[in-house]
Amino acid sequence: KLCRKLGKAGLPRMPHEGPLDYADRVAAARPEIADNIHDLAARYIGLRYEPRNEAAAQQAFKRAVASFRL
Repeated sequence: KLCRKLGKAGLPRMPHEGPLDYADRVAAARPEIADNIHDLAARYIGLRYEPRNEAAAQQAFKRAVASFRL
């Protein structure tokens, strides 16, 4: 959902980009959302790649993405 929002704003994720590279590129293009985009990327990485996966953290991430505005 976040990638779709950013894509519509002219910042689509490239097929070769991982979450950190994508967040860095978006932050460089839109410095005013740099902190927010890096926070969302860190949350995504934690949920996607860390062994523990808590339902509360998933819901918090979904709410953060839903409330994200450009």
